[in-house]
Amino acid sequence: MSLDTTIIRYIALDLDGTLLRTDKTISTRSRSAIQSAMEKGYKPIVATARPPRGASALLNGYLDDVPHIYYSGSLIIVGNDRILNQTIPSEAALEIVNHFLEHAPDTTISVEIDDRFYSTHPHEHALPDDVIDVRDVLDREPIKIMLDMSGDLLPDILSHLPKEVRHVVSDAGTLAQISHADISKSDAIRRVVEAQGSDLSAVIAFGDDTNDVEMIRDAGIGVAMANAVDSIKSVADHITLSNDKDGVAITLEELFLS
Repeated sequence: MSLDTTIIRYIALDLDGTLLRTDKTISTRSRSAIQSAMEKGYKPIVATARPPRGASALLNGYLDDVPHIYYSGSLIIVGNDRILNQTIPSEAALEIVNHFLEHAPDTTISVEIDDRFYSTHPHEHALPDDVIDVRDVLDREPIKIMLDMSGDLLPDILSHLPKEVRHVVSDAGTLAQISHADISKSDAIRRVVEAQGSDLSAVIAFGDDTNDVEMIRDAGIGVAMANAVDSIKSVADHITLSNDKDGVAITLEELFLS
């Protein structure tokens, strides 16, 4: 593996499909490799599409003291400081939701507001009282809007979104995630490392899904998991083993711990 690791100081880690195995656990080998890397001075950054509550439940205290990027870059928390909280303007959010309701009234539409999940239909992430007409809560700006893409939808349903937002389709094409146009995991990581006097060339980033593309492309070393979608593999500097075969740990061991 001929990759220049001399300026790498940060390890950006996606969670689902990357650091987390399919059963949503972190292997002992991955924990050991990350700990050894930290002892050598490398600094992890968690970069996930999940909300704070979801990431916290999965990590269960692990990596609590490192920077956390949530909602694919819309929210950055470093220590006790909220560095960024980039929401979608309410007017744009209402336009999007009304468009979805008009063209896909039977499809699940969800919004995230203040680390809470609201949905038009029963959903595993929504409390019973939060299954509502989501327009009722859009007097507050959502940080993310989601559309279930698993049903029979118009092929151009995402083609007429307002300029204030961007979207990615993830989870094997079953979920459209809509965020503010200015955010990405790459931009969020850049903000974190620039605050410490560095830049993206000092980052090795691991990812697997469409919302990781910019992060993998822009990092000093971008690593795609074997289980990654093709758009990630096409911009990666290296492809490691899958999340279920300790791909993160193996790459860290080979590059930094040998």
